[in-house]
Amino acid sequence: MRTIEPKFLDELTMAYHRGRLVPFIGAGMSIDVCPGWDDFVAALERDADLPGRPQMDPTSRAARAVRRMRLDPNKSLVHGVRSALTTKPAPPPGQTLALAAVHWPLVLTTNYDDLYMAAAHKAILASGRRREAEIEKQVPIELLGRSRADCQRVLTSLRQPDAPIVWALQGYIGGIAASFSRPGAQGGPRWNEAATYQEKNVTDHSYDKKREELEHQLVVGHAEYRRVALSDEHFRRTFAEVFRSRSLLFVGTALHDKYFLDLFGEVIELYGPSPWPHYAVMREGEADEDFLHHYFGIRLDEIHAYEELPTWIGALAEATSAVRLRQSKWHLSPASPTAGESQPELRVVRGKLPSRLRRNDWAIFSAGGSKGRAQISSAGKKILKRLNLSPSEKAFDRSEPSRGLILFRHQQDQRFCAINARLDPWTLDGARFRPKDPTEYPLAREKKKTAGGAVRRDLRLIAPAVEVVMEAAAAEGARHVHSMLLASGEGRTFPQSYAFRQMLRGWALWQSRASGALPGLSIYVIAKDVLQDLDSGRLDLASCLRAHRLDFWLEFHLSNGSVDRHLCTEEAHLPLLALLQRFDAADPGWRLTLLPVPCLGWDNWNVGAVQDWEEKIGETMTLDRFGVFPGTTLILNR
Repeated sequence: MRTIEPKFLDELTMAYHRGRLVPFIGAGMSIDVCPGWDDFVAALERDADLPGRPQMDPTSRAARAVRRMRLDPNKSLVHGVRSALTTKPAPPPGQTLALAAVHWPLVLTTNYDDLYMAAAHKAILASGRRREAEIEKQVPIELLGRSRADCQRVLTSLRQPDAPIVWALQGYIGGIAASFSRPGAQGGPRWNEAATYQEKNVTDHSYDKKREELEHQLVVGHAEYRRVALSDEHFRRTFAEVFRSRSLLFVGTALHDKYFLDLFGEVIELYGPSPWPHYAVMREGEADEDFLHHYFGIRLDEIHAYEELPTWIGALAEATSAVRLRQSKWHLSPASPTAGESQPELRVVRGKLPSRLRRNDWAIFSAGGSKGRAQISSAGKKILKRLNLSPSEKAFDRSEPSRGLILFRHQQDQRFCAINARLDPWTLDGARFRPKDPTEYPLAREKKKTAGGAVRRDLRLIAPAVEVVMEAAAAEGARHVHSMLLASGEGRTFPQSYAFRQMLRGWALWQSRASGALPGLSIYVIAKDVLQDLDSGRLDLASCLRAHRLDFWLEFHLSNGSVDRHLCTEEAHLPLLALLQRFDAADPGWRLTLLPVPCLGWDNWNVGAVQDWEEKIGETMTLDRFGVFPGTTLILNR
């Protein structure tokens, strides 16, 4: 294989680090697993019981086959498309695996298959970020389609942190990708063609529901593409925003579909040329470079064959992971400090927690586990060993719980501390501070239950953990606190950027109440998704410090399929029921869902369950106690 380097590598790398680069993947990414267009159309004709007409235009043949399957009650378009794509489960091809190995906040696809979803799911598991057995079969990528609610979710993700999103533009069908072995398992194949990915690796009901919804959004052939473009105005406008605010990277597509070229042209005619260039990698001779660049702002890089795509994508991935000149610190401090008074400062640092401290500085590790001990991460243990401090759990003394949380301090050097931002949900404190499932109240249980480490982790505990740390540091006259990102390791149910935002919020809550000489806080970040959100501006530090005010989304999913979406700005301690009454949604039958959920097992909530919780616990269910935070989506449906 010849040495391949992307033609516009520096530009692509810069766009990636600024959060602007968005892959737009086509059929070439599924080559060697799924057939090309001509073979796909021939298979559709066979399933529709139509005679093959290879001399005719494939687009016309596809439209005829689709019409037959839609009109014939004995035919299924979904079954026809799936059987036309493959006859048995298959591992994703090399180019798909290479692309999925890179963190992408948003991916656009015209493919129907689940090859990229399976590859990305396995890549995230293999990275060690989600190894807990309870959630390894929860799909860590949001699958969205062309509905109004999904388009609005895509638009929101352009401005604020979110889970990785795959936007399926032409529908989606599972059951193509093979299953994979659990990462870390000894022996056995990495990919198992005896079963599909969705059969063996997914127990996520929300994913299954979305997949079924997207099966009804299948479009095959130019006639159906045209119908979608004309009727779905919200889809066209969302696509226009993505086209203008991001640099699309077309991989595995020859851009021959007139439907998409018309869509690009419409955006340019209405809004003018995109302020950011787009890029495409294609086989030699597939497209006219001058035409794409002049009319659509697409810069072309050519390869000999699709077999070179894995190498091309690998070169891009290597470049994006290399050390480059970029912003390394973000610093916030009072603009006009009062003379003679110590003012706290907040810093965010790209890099690892330092091992050397100045006098009166503290270092904070994230403690895990479920046994009330200071179970330090491997990174924290390395720092302690370099300082000749014992990394053993027994080397830490535990404080009395504050807000149910425990701060551990090292016996040899008490400036090194660990905070356990975890709380057993089956205890009374757990039910009060982090209600998980209204059907499992601790006071109503005959048998006591002890939660494991994964179940104890909760997004709602991160801000209080920071408050506990800062209060202890201030009480002992610490000058500055240096902390790693808390509660963002394996087993979380929320993006790491949400953990980061909660740390900022916890600092702001503490700072709003504290007085006297106050220590500053530095948060050290190595998580790629958090750093990319910072680089791209999707994470705005100043807005994260509005501790008592929450900006969140409220969605009503109505029985007719429509969605009403509202941007709310409310006090964090506003009673949840007061908010719902304001929107005439206090009926006990409304079901409540959060995106993201704050913890494992968060489920079974409706308005009636909230009322019952308040009666049994004797406290008010506020927005933040329920799990509503900046960027959260609170969904109501029947």
